[in-house]
Amino acid sequence: MSNEKVCQRLYLGLDLSTQQIKCIVINEQLQTIAEEAISFNDKSLLVHHVQPNGFIVDKNDNRCVTTPVFVFLEALDVLFQNLSKQQKFDFSNIVGISGCGQQHGSVYWKTKTELENLKNFHITTDVDTEKSNEKNLYLVDLLKSSFSRINCPIWMDSSTTDECQLIEKSVGNAQNLFQITGSKAYERFTGSQIMKVANKTPEIYEQTERIQLISNFLASILLGEYAPIDLSDGSGMNLLDIRQFKWSKECLNICGKDLEKKLSEKLVHPRTVLGTISKYFVERYGFNSQCQIVSFTGDNPSSFYALASDSKTVVISLGKYGQAFRDALPIYGDGGFIPLTQISN
Repeated sequence: MSNEKVCQRLYLGLDLSTQQIKCIVINEQLQTIAEEAISFNDKSLLVHHVQPNGFIVDKNDNRCVTTPVFVFLEALDVLFQNLSKQQKFDFSNIVGISGCGQQHGSVYWKTKTELENLKNFHITTDVDTEKSNEKNLYLVDLLKSSFSRINCPIWMDSSTTDECQLIEKSVGNAQNLFQITGSKAYERFTGSQIMKVANKTPEIYEQTERIQLISNFLASILLGEYAPIDLSDGSGMNLLDIRQFKWSKECLNICGKDLEKKLSEKLVHPRTVLGTISKYFVERYGFNSQCQIVSFTGDNPSSFYALASDSKTVVISLGKYGQAFRDALPIYGDGGFIPLTQISN
C-alpha cells in the first residue's frame, strides 16, 4: 500500500439495492480508488443467508415480495471483508460515508438494544476464543433478536391494493392524496405496506419499536443507533406532507396507531451529518472512529442528485424497472409521483 494512498482523505458510498449491495471509494479529486459488489444470490460469498434473485416471492400470493433483513446484514459484512482484501487503501483514511437504498422498502425493529451494542463492540484479544466464536462476532448474530419482522417488504410488492384504496378514500380521493404527499397511493409505497402489517399482523405491529426505510436502516447499522429518515426518501411513502416538509398527521393516522413515534418525528435533509461510525466497524475493519456518517437517501433521488445539473435535465434510470424524472412543479396526473429532490439548506 503506497504512502500516497495512505495519506489520502477518502469517501465511501454504499448502495443497497434489490439484488446486491455495492460500494465505491473515491478521493477528494473524485477519482475511484476501489469498488466492490456482493450479489444476494452468490452462494460462495453469502454462506448463511444467500437469497436466489435477491428476494422472496410468496408461493401463496405472488404479489407479496420480501427480502430477509439478515441478507442485508450478511452482505454488508462480506462487502467490507472483500473490500479489505483488495488492499487498495487504508480504511482509517475514510472520513465520510453516505449512500442510498432501494426505495419504499421497510424494516421493522423490535428493539435497539443490540444495535446500540455495536457502539461498544470489542473483539477479544484471546486468539483461541476469537476463532471459536468468530461467527458470533458478525452483524447477523449480533442483531439476531432485534427485529419484529424478519422479511422486509420491498418495492416489488404489489399486495396492498385494498390498503391503497382505503388511504385514498380516507383523504377524499387520489388527487387529494397527491396534493398532500406528491403521489396517489401506490402498492409499493411504504404507507400502504405499514397499514397491511398493522391490520393483518397486529401483534407484529405492536412489537415494533421503529419502522425504517432501507436507506436509513443501513445508516443505522453504521451508526449503531437509529438514524432518521431523510426528506427525499421519505417523500416516497405516501406519508410525508411535501409542502410542509413534515409528516402528514392525517396520513399517519390512517396507516397505523402511533405511527409517528414508530417512524420518529425527526426528518432530516439529505446531506445531514448524523454522527460517527460505530465501534463495531472501527474494531473489525479499521475505520477511523471519527469517520462521519451522512444521511442516506433513496436510489432514485440519489441518481437525480448526481446527474441533474439544471431544471431542463431529464434523468433516465434503468434498473430492475425504468424511471425518468426531472425537476418540475407538482401537477396532478394519473401516474408518477413528486419526490423531494432539490431541498435547500
